[in-house]
Amino acid sequence: MDSNDTQIQIFLHNLAWLRKKHNLSKADMAKKLKIGLYTLNKIESGLLPPRLGCRILEAVYYNFSVLPSALVEDYLDKSP
Repeated sequence: MDSNDTQIQIFLHNLAWLRKKHNLSKADMAKKLKIGLYTLNKIESGLLPPRLGCRILEAVYYNFSVLPSALVEDYLDKSP
């Protein structure tokens, strides 16, 4: 697995982890991220939807105060 694939998997994991950490339903998380429930289900199953826009990064920062760089650098659930 190359570094891009690793960063994608970290990103997908972190989005699912944020939802669970904040006790959000999938419908509520999709609404906060301004994506469809189908897209969120793809993300949580470990698949990067081909048309996922960059606005999701802005939505994560706005709703959870997590910088885009932090979403791909390491697993958030490892943080103290």
